[in-house]
Amino acid sequence: FFLMLRSALRLRAPGTLFQVSRAFESTTKIAAANASIHRVIEETHEDCGDGYRAPRVTTAQIQPRKFRECDNDILYVMSMNGDYGARKERLVRDVMRVDQISWNEARQKVDGEINRANDSFAWLVRFPYQVGVFGGFIASVTSVPLVFHRDTAEWFNEKFVHEDLPDGGIEDLDTFWKVGNWTWGWMEPYLGTASFVLLGLQFTRINMQRLHWKPYTERVLEWRAERLAKRYPQYNTDIIKEFSEADPWD
Repeated sequence: FFLMLRSALRLRAPGTLFQVSRAFESTTKIAAANASIHRVIEETHEDCGDGYRAPRVTTAQIQPRKFRECDNDILYVMSMNGDYGARKERLVRDVMRVDQISWNEARQKVDGEINRANDSFAWLVRFPYQVGVFGGFIASVTSVPLVFHRDTAEWFNEKFVHEDLPDGGIEDLDTFWKVGNWTWGWMEPYLGTASFVLLGLQFTRINMQRLHWKPYTERVLEWRAERLAKRYPQYNTDIIKEFSEADPWD
């Protein structure tokens, strides 16, 4: 049939015969590729009988279980999404490429020398965050008894506030609602001011990000990455900066 069609088309338009031949060849290649894909799927998966396939045991045995078992392309995609393990493995492989050493030697260098260089002055950088953690925890935990617990409020008033007691005496505050009504006179400025300060700082940070201005954390991470890249200029700059930015402060 194809020979008859080719003879008929040769009489009408020589260019049409060429187009049909190319289309036939493309269809044949696509069919061969689909058949090859189906063979691969049959080798790696089995039919569960419910219309779906499941991987075979041999497929599960060769799946990557650690970052070092992944291909370079997979590590690149994961590192672009900010995954620390992928960025660390990419740096290990770059050390292998530059220094011509084994994976174990490169991993020891990354975990030891490079990680120590990246964590230098970590205590100074962590200090503002540690102050925020402990300060915020103490303020949030103590605010409730300072407002609603009568004994705590009475002690705080005697030591710091020196506010007059209620007309009926401290015993008249027999519910936590009455205690809160009495303490709110000096607790409201403290709680209200603290809340507004946090709200203002958050508003400032949001607008800085919209203007592409880097807040404190982003500036510290950028400074840290630039410092590590300058210390190890023999390695790929992007890879070592990505590792530095994702590396925990430990």
